[in-house]
Amino acid sequence: YSDEVSAKPRNDLYYVSQNGDGDFNSIQNAIGSVLVNDTIIVRPGTYSESVFIDKNLVLGSMFLINNDTTFINTTIINSFNIAGGMGPNAIGVTFSQVDSLCQLIGFTITWNYHGINIEDQSDQTSPVVKYCKIFENNGYGINADGGNLKISDCTISNNFEGGMMLRRGFKTVNNCIVRSHNKIGIDLYEETATITNTLIHSNGEEGIRLRFNYDLV
Repeated sequence: YSDEVSAKPRNDLYYVSQNGDGDFNSIQNAIGSVLVNDTIIVRPGTYSESVFIDKNLVLGSMFLINNDTTFINTTIINSFNIAGGMGPNAIGVTFSQVDSLCQLIGFTITWNYHGINIEDQSDQTSPVVKYCKIFENNGYGINADGGNLKISDCTISNNFEGGMMLRRGFKTVNNCIVRSHNKIGIDLYEETATITNTLIHSNGEEGIRLRFNYDLV
């Protein structure tokens, strides 16, 4: 990981904690309560939630505060227990109608159907995901249909369907590791993508699959 995290807390700062020492005890309650451009810091724990983000904000673990990568491993989003297993309704984080001012930083996202999900062919959803570990999800680590998602400094591994399904948009993948999937590392479908400084290896079928694609840089 790099020495500095580019997104720093801005506007009002709120804490989520399962121990009662924060402003909120769940991530979703915090998102529903804060204002646009606020920052939410999540203290370590396993958060059994399916998180839905529909406003521009920064959502980060304590890694965002002190750059200690330990907090990436210990701040976990896992919707398995609330969605009756890892079926299609068990989504770790869903983004809707946000732009690059919306940032997700420093989490482990595991034991969901899709780890991260975007369904927006209007191209109005363009969040930034950084310094996350996304693994052992039953579908894709990242499933993004539409939008201009930016992914950087993430490790995406051991997801059953594949690392990423990127469709119909302008996605950017930078400085990531995509490895050890049963099927495909990165599946691009009608997608214009820029992939740089990314290690893709040990995937069962293909590292990158191109289908009906536009430019791949």
